[in-house]
Amino acid sequence: MKRIWTGWVRPYLRRLVGALLLMAVVAGSAAAYPLLTRYIFNALAYGQAAEVIWMAPPLIILLALIKGVQVFDEVFVLTGGGPGTATQFIVQYIYNTGFTNQVQNFGLASAASVALGVALFILTMAQLAVTRRKDDV
Repeated sequence: MKRIWTGWVRPYLRRLVGALLLMAVVAGSAAAYPLLTRYIFNALAYGQAAEVIWMAPPLIILLALIKGVQVFDEVFVLTGGGPGTATQFIVQYIYNTGFTNQVQNFGLASAASVALGVALFILTMAQLAVTRRKDDV
């Protein structure tokens, strides 16, 4: 057991912890859809529409982007992005551009990855700003 720990786990401990944290984010986003819809419908039923109007769109967009990252493996295994590119998400586009095309275009795949990261960051910051504004009121 000590040999496994020192040879296989310890050198990759940071990466393993990072992967576990990312898995927790993906699992949390899957659980957030029902909670978000329940909150929205309850707020609309109790007449708090102004609060929901400012908070719901950034949350929905952010969760949709996380869901797009999460669904990569299902789409890749079931359809491979086809027919054509009908079921291709941005993460699969990045993967195909960087690794599976006959001409591997690492620069384009890197640029698309950075664009996805920037979009997620901007939407996350917008969502945090909206929720902080709501908490301050």
